Amino acid sequence: SWKAPYSVKKQKYRYRNAVTKLNDGGEQLIIRMQKTQNDLQSAYQQVLIAQKSIDQAAENLRLNENYYKAGTSSMSDLLDAEMLFKQSKDKYAESYANYEIKKTEYLQATGR
Repeated sequence: SWKAPYSVKKQKYRYRNAVTKLNDGGEQLIIRMQKTQNDLQSAYQQVLIAQKSIDQAAENLRLNENYYKAGTSSMSDLLDAEMLFKQSKDKYAESYANYEIKKTEYLQATGR
């Protein structure tokens, strides 16, 4: 009967299709895991950069406070230094929040 060979071919086709889908899904999972790991590493680097920015802004503020007290700097310079310090702390908070989001995404992608 012609139905038996057709049925075997149909089953082989379904099997190959299922294997292909499985392989594609596995590759997509690996790619997603790698992407989330890269995103996490990048977010961590941004946190480190933001921390250095706070340190630099704090030193700048300290110097401007001293200059202002000594009368060699204006109030405007001091206020600018204070604003930069606040902005650097805000950027750190933003970077840290983004890092926590990326960490959660990474943990979800890796099944942890």
